[in-house]
Amino acid sequence: MSRRRVTFLVGLFAASLAMRTQLVGVGPLLPRIRADLDVSHAVGGLLVTIPVLCTGLIAPPAPFFARSFGARVAISAGLGATAVFGVARALAPGAAGVLLLTIPIGIGLGLAQALLPVAVKEHAAEGPAFATGVYVTGFSVGSAAATALAVPAADAFDGWRGAFVAFGLFAGVIVFVWLALTRSHAPHTRSRAPRP
Repeated sequence: MSRRRVTFLVGLFAASLAMRTQLVGVGPLLPRIRADLDVSHAVGGLLVTIPVLCTGLIAPPAPFFARSFGARVAISAGLGATAVFGVARALAPGAAGVLLLTIPIGIGLGLAQALLPVAVKEHAAEGPAFATGVYVTGFSVGSAAATALAVPAADAFDGWRGAFVAFGLFAGVIVFVWLALTRSHAPHTRSRAPRP
C-alpha cells in the first residue's frame, strides 16, 4: 500500500471521527440542557432531530459542491461549519439561539458525510470497500467516544456548554488534520461544475 493511500485513509478515518460527535454527544447531555434552558423534552429532542433532517436535505445537492470545489475542500468546509457553529451554539444564551445554530451544524455534517463516498471514489477507487470500512469504523468510534465522554467533558468544562465547545474545537482540529493528510490529493479532486 502506497504512502499516499495510507495518509488518505488515515485522513478519512480522522474526518469520520468528527461526524457523529456533535450529534451523538447531545443525548447524554439532554437532561442538563433541558434544565439549563428550561425547555420541554420535545424541544430538547430537536437538538438531535434537526441535524438528522438537515443531513437528509443537504445530501442531494452535495455532489454539486464536490464538482465545484472538489470533495477535499467541500468536506473541509462541512467540518469547518460544524466546528464554528458548534462553538457558537455553546455560547448562545437562549434556547432559540441554540436551536437555530444547530441547523448549520446539521448542514455541515450532512455535506461532509455525503461527500465521503465521493472522496473514496476519487482517491481509493482500487479498493473502495476497504476505504468505506475505514470511515464507517470512524463513525462507530466517534459515536462511542462522544457518548462515553460527553458527561465527563461537561463535568470537566463547567457544564454542557463546555462540552459543546470541546466538540466544536475537536472538529476544528480534525479539519486541519484532514487537510494536512490529503494535501497531495488537492490537484486531483478539484473540478468544474458542468455548464447549464
